[in-house]
Amino acid sequence: MTEGDPEPPHLIFPISDIGTCQYVNCETNVGYLAGLLFKESPSFEEISQCNLGCPPRLNKLSVIQMEEKKIVDNTNFNKIVEQSVYLKGEYPWDIIVFNLFSTNFQAVNQIKIMDISKTCINPQNRKVYRLIGIVCYKTHVATRHVQMGHYTAICLRAGSWIEYDDLGKKEKSVKESTTITPALLIYAK
Repeated sequence: MTEGDPEPPHLIFPISDIGTCQYVNCETNVGYLAGLLFKESPSFEEISQCNLGCPPRLNKLSVIQMEEKKIVDNTNFNKIVEQSVYLKGEYPWDIIVFNLFSTNFQAVNQIKIMDISKTCINPQNRKVYRLIGIVCYKTHVATRHVQMGHYTAICLRAGSWIEYDDLGKKEKSVKESTTITPALLIYAK
């Protein structure tokens, strides 16, 4: 890119000039990429009010952060959503994306698909969202590189879970008893 050239609007990774070189920061995670993917249809819109009379600010969240250990409690999942991730604001779209994280400085734990809550109730309007997709992390076994992993997508299609893996030749059916390492959970109305 030379001076005066317009910057492409579709850049995923930030670019900055350092001397005569361009630095492309491509160190990222699946949550960041999901944020870009769902940028135009955020899971949540928060309106921040200022106590000093400043104009309110609209903050659009493409993904909602959730501690991974909270997804295994099927009986209290909706109460947990209401208490720990619900903020006053709007849920304007038909999807809610949870980006899972762990607080113990380790990767998100493995869990069976059957142990993930299949529904999420919007605490604001009581609408039911159903689990339709999971982005899973696979360790170095899939890529044969110790420091690198790989992501696959598991989607609900006609009542069955199907895994899509770009390293495989075709999609494959997975059982509810399959153990996975979830990174994103996608719920839809």
